[in-house]
This record gives sequence, structure tokens and C-alpha cells, in this order.
Amino acid sequence: MPERANLEPARGALPPAGTAAMRIPAAHPCLPGHFPGQPVVPGVLLLDALAVALASAVPSVRLARLARVKFAAPVLAEQTVLLRWEPTAPGRVAFTGTVAGAEVLSGQAELAPAPGGEAGEA
Repeated sequence: MPERANLEPARGALPPAGTAAMRIPAAHPCLPGHFPGQPVVPGVLLLDALAVALASAVPSVRLARLARVKFAAPVLAEQTVLLRWEPTAPGRVAFTGTVAGAEVLSGQAELAPAPGGEAGEA
């Protein structure tokens, strides 16, 4: 991800709403130390999955800043998290993550033009 100081909020068209699914396998190397005996997926992995999903869905933008994040429940290894996002304003999305219909993650993110891309080219 580019240095934060170089990121400007994306302008122009709203990014499309989207969804993506992610699952962390029980053998993932981060899990043994993230609560031995009761492995919990670290929140940073959930947020990284969101950043990757947004970049794949809208190649002209990148996640620039997390304006608000709430982790509502732990995510365990092998659980499938459904990530959803919707535009709220140019350069902004609201997002949620659910496991079996229960919300585990929510927040708002600001987007910036991708290196070599122009915001609004979706």
C-alpha cells in the first residue's frame, strides 16, 4: 500500500457496491499465537481481505484510510466471512462482515486513486 501521506481521497464516480468471501484455514501461521487453544482470526487479516477485495473489484482505487472500524464478534479459523461494501459518498464506502448472517465487522473506509489509475474508472 502506498505511504499514507501520498494518498488523496478519491473523487468522481461512486465505486460500485460489492461482496467478497474469505476464509482463514486452521493451518494459517498467524493462528497458533493468536490465542493458543482458541485461535481467533486477527482483525488485521479481515481488513486486509477487505482491501484486497476492493482493489480487485475497483482496480482504479485503493483503500486509503479506515475512518471507523468495529469488531463485533470473534472470527474463528475455517469460518467464512462475507464482506460487503456500499458507496456512501465519492471516495467513501461503508462495509460489513458477517459469519452465518451474524455481523462480526463493520466500518467506513476512504478510498484513493490507485497508482497509475484514475478514480471513477470502474
